[in-house]
Amino acid sequence: MLAGGTRRWLVAVVCVAAWVGLLLETLWLLPALDERAELVIDGGTPPPSHLHDLYIGIDAAKCLALLAAFALLLGTQRSR
Repeated sequence: MLAGGTRRWLVAVVCVAAWVGLLLETLWLLPALDERAELVIDGGTPPPSHLHDLYIGIDAAKCLALLAAFALLLGTQRSR
C-alpha cells in the first residue's frame, strides 16, 4: 500500500479483492463446509454441492490478487 504513483489505487483494489475473498471463505464457505463434514462424520450423505469448487475458485482468485499486488509493488520499486 506504500507504493507511489498511479499504481497505488490498483494495489489497493487487488488487496481489497483478496480481503473480500478471505471474508467470504471465513464467514460463509468454511461454516457451510464444516456442516457438510459433520454430516459425513455422523454417517450421513450430504446433498450434491459446488461449495468445494467455489472454495477453490475463491482461493485461486486470492492467490492471483496477492501475486498481482506483489508484481505491482515490485514494479513500483524497480521504477524508482
